[in-house]
Amino acid sequence: MHRMFPFFSENARELRIYKKLASSLKGFIPEYEERLVITDKGLGLACRQVLDDNSDLSKSLGDYLRDTKASPEILAPQLEHFFQTLLLKKLYFFDFNLNNFLVQVHEGQPTLRFIDLKGYRKDRSVLPISYLSSFLAERKMKRRIARLYKRIML
Repeated sequence: MHRMFPFFSENARELRIYKKLASSLKGFIPEYEERLVITDKGLGLACRQVLDDNSDLSKSLGDYLRDTKASPEILAPQLEHFFQTLLLKKLYFFDFNLNNFLVQVHEGQPTLRFIDLKGYRKDRSVLPISYLSSFLAERKMKRRIARLYKRIML
């Protein structure tokens, strides 16, 4: 279906969200090319690679914590700032798994990047009641944040 109606693909949705939220999330998300490209798997989202100082691809949050043995505490202020920004601007995301964040190392310092915009206001519940009110959406997002913190032991 997505090949026939590319507007409805997940990548097209993510690009629309990027265009809508890029200025609000500047510094938290990588730059997108603002275009879709044709691949052998269908339409793909073009965005800039997130690279560390050594030109390696930046690691996911989970891989970074596992491979470097770094304490999650060093990223806690960045996570808190990101989540406070989302709450303040009423930008509700519901998917905060470890692969949805990258840790980019620049000048020896880790910087967190959020890379899954398609989770914006996307509620996969049987009854997606979080669409009905900001209060419900905020509660759900806070539960997801707490789940991430528990997972990384913060």
